[in-house]
Amino acid sequence: MQSAWSRRPLRATRISVAVRDLAPSANSAASRTLLVHSTFRSALNVDRAGRLITIAADGVGGLPNGILVADRDGLLDFRDCGLRAGMSVAMTARAISVGEAGFVVDLTAAQPWEPRLSPTKGSIWAVRSPIAWRLSAMHADRGGLGSIAAAGPHLAALASAIGRLDRPAAAHAARGLIGLGPGLTPSGDDGLAGVEAALHAMGHPLAGFLASALDDVDERTTRVSATLLEHAARGEFAERIQRLLGALLDGLLASLADEIDRAVRWGATSGSDTLHGVLLGLDAAATGTRRAEPRGVETRAVA
Repeated sequence: MQSAWSRRPLRATRISVAVRDLAPSANSAASRTLLVHSTFRSALNVDRAGRLITIAADGVGGLPNGILVADRDGLLDFRDCGLRAGMSVAMTARAISVGEAGFVVDLTAAQPWEPRLSPTKGSIWAVRSPIAWRLSAMHADRGGLGSIAAAGPHLAALASAIGRLDRPAAAHAARGLIGLGPGLTPSGDDGLAGVEAALHAMGHPLAGFLASALDDVDERTTRVSATLLEHAARGEFAERIQRLLGALLDGLLASLADEIDRAVRWGATSGSDTLHGVLLGLDAAATGTRRAEPRGVETRAVA
């Protein structure tokens, strides 16, 4: 039985600029055919030529590959919308629809959202760094990167390469982290997204290094994670990561503990792993290899 969500259009509230630009122009009657990839309670993934567009409840927050839909009561469950993997999806400038399920997302009122991080000076990071690491150890659960022994050498090598401005070495270290760990977004991938976010936020010369490590990414990680890593290499990140960087580099110190706690609550270990990558990346970008190995190994207990 189809739910009420299948019988009336969902209203899109925000759309990532990176996704909006994939749709046919507003003056075109053409549509693009995609496929349902996977459904979860708060998200629907649509496959477009091997990369995913995610339609999510607006409580999830902005996603680089995402379209957010109104869910005022928090009752939306994409698993109850009659959707199955492999169903055809039509996308136009005005709507996304799955005819077989009677599922429609109205895009006409969606506001554009910018996933690209704006660089900041990061001049306070030298003072904030030890505080942020300490708060991370207090708030984050153990697991993720902290429980994967193989991650330590790659993290240390990555921090060192960033400090030396060695792009090929950074990409080589990243390859050792891609796909490392379980889940839709493995711990190594979440950590790499955090490092890239830090470098883009700092306007660092190695920002975008990850692109050189993604030539065979589909063979080493999940479709979900591969999509997000490619966005990260272009400097496009989820709203939760943007908020974290803002708190670390520009926010009030008094609110830092709350923001870190909010960040680590994302997923099982994804939030903690991303935070770990962010802190490692900020340290490496701001101070070279100083404390790179301890930050990359001993403090992985925060992940």
